[in-house]
Amino acid sequence: MIGSYPHRSLWVNGRFVSLDQIVSGEQTGKTAFEENTFSFIKEWFSGKNEFQITTSGSTGTPKKIFTTRSQMISSARLTIEALGLKPSESCLVCIDTKFIGGRMMLVRAFTLGLQIFAVDPCANPIEKLPAGQCVNFAAFVPYQVETILGSGQTDLMDRVSKAIIGGAPLRDFTAEELSGVRCLCWATYGMTETISHVALHSLNGEAKRDYFVMLPGISGELDERNCLILKVPYLPSPVITNDIVELISPSRFRWLGRFDNVINTGGIKVNPEKIESAIASFFEQSGHRSRFFVHGISDSLLGSRVVLVIEANTIGEEFLRSLYSFLKARLSEYEIPKGALLVSKFSETENGKINRLQTVKGFHANVSLK
Repeated sequence: MIGSYPHRSLWVNGRFVSLDQIVSGEQTGKTAFEENTFSFIKEWFSGKNEFQITTSGSTGTPKKIFTTRSQMISSARLTIEALGLKPSESCLVCIDTKFIGGRMMLVRAFTLGLQIFAVDPCANPIEKLPAGQCVNFAAFVPYQVETILGSGQTDLMDRVSKAIIGGAPLRDFTAEELSGVRCLCWATYGMTETISHVALHSLNGEAKRDYFVMLPGISGELDERNCLILKVPYLPSPVITNDIVELISPSRFRWLGRFDNVINTGGIKVNPEKIESAIASFFEQSGHRSRFFVHGISDSLLGSRVVLVIEANTIGEEFLRSLYSFLKARLSEYEIPKGALLVSKFSETENGKINRLQTVKGFHANVSLK
């Protein structure tokens, strides 16, 4: 036993590994994920008090953030309280432990005494668990959830009792599909600067809502841009975000989009997340599952031109014309994308988030929606 943590080992990629041997350096990782995981475990159980974490870089240049042991424990306890996790339970760690999301899964396990099952981040991590093994708690990114739900084995989600989903917004049709699983799921809101999530959006079950609820003791207010300012008890000062929200109360909000994603086209400011929501509805109706996003590219006349960026090699003209008609009935003239950029493979940050700026540089076709 190491300190108050009740388990002597963790299960990782098909084998049990002794925590004592990880801390002593006798056990080394066989994959990059294992190396990151073992390194953090060694630091944690060696009593380290300050940790350096790099942001994902999905909304700008990656930054180095320093956080303390006590701050991480405080964050973990709020999640444990909000989700009603119990000491006798287990968790699945299947997102990169180099970043805050994966590290905080480990801290929650150490703080509460959860048994850890860990697998290299992959599209369908539940498949990697031992046959018949269920876990009480897991954290996924949207791509993993979409893969699991689209695998024809939706019942795999029911091997997890409670799941948080973060790292990127969840597409509407994916959230709707979660209504049919027993696993209770929450979308998360947070960032490295807040030491993982500070708010949860219940996606299914009796507590299903259409807004985020702050974790206990956390509150928010708006700045002059209608962006959220967070007051977090374990942080020394408020966190000013670039997230435009509808603030229902100091503890509840609806996320509307990123201030730094707003596109100024012809002097009119448009919110790409609003456009993406409409496009997602059309994609869902059409059974089209390609990844996409809306972006502004330089235009000599408009300043910025709204375009739809799709991860695809080709796309049918009839599909694009139908999409245009669908959007024309729901969006203003300025909001409707002026064209579609096709990209064979989206550029991603190190932890799997879409890098929009790099992606638009790699398009191979520019087609009209009309």
